[in-house]
Amino acid sequence: MSGQLTPLIFPLSQYPEWRRDVRAVTFLMTDRQDRFAAKQWLANRDKPIDYARVYHWLPFVAMADGIEGLSVVLTRAAGFARLMAVRGAVRQSSIGKDLINRRLHQHPGEAEPDMEDAPRCWFMVDIDSLPEPEDFDWRLDPKRAAIWAARQYLPSALQNSAFHYQYSGSAGIKPGLRLHFWFWLEEPMGSADLKRYIARVGRGRADLSLYNAVQPHYTAAPVFVGRPDPMASERGGLVL
Repeated sequence: MSGQLTPLIFPLSQYPEWRRDVRAVTFLMTDRQDRFAAKQWLANRDKPIDYARVYHWLPFVAMADGIEGLSVVLTRAAGFARLMAVRGAVRQSSIGKDLINRRLHQHPGEAEPDMEDAPRCWFMVDIDSLPEPEDFDWRLDPKRAAIWAARQYLPSALQNSAFHYQYSGSAGIKPGLRLHFWFWLEEPMGSADLKRYIARVGRGRADLSLYNAVQPHYTAAPVFVGRPDPMASERGGLVL
């Protein structure tokens, strides 16, 4: 799989100098091929197989220069069910490891943490289970629905910004709009400052748990086995 991720997403060992670059995206890959960082929807089952519980990860990194570059990276990442993103960076002392943990703090009796916070130019806003538009079928026009949802639910400070959108792993199956919006900042922000900013402007609708250096940002499209994807077209795209 690692070969298929090139040329956009690389093993961290190939580009360790990107580790804390404000334009970089840290990706983590599950340690086994049967462990997915994506929801799996199987035929004749009402509930999905949820994200695998993983304690050790393979570190990858990508570089994006602006929202268009970020959109290209995220579109590529959506095709890899074992991959997810985090805001933080792998610590300098952990770059040479084949597998890393996803921890920031030292705990008694545990290995040293492999992650640290890092300022980034990108961030994600997650909306979940919000009312759907009533004047058109959003599943048939996901991009139109994303634009509608941005104007309806996002903070006013973000409503005129370009974004990459991605529907969540349950969108189109569970009721309500379930969307991830990705944005590009003119100046990078660390997780704590970003959390305070979103808490101030987010209208109480944003998931603040995202603004943590090791919180999973799920990028993989859901996996459907023996049943169709209810979304009529791509689950993600760019709105300029």
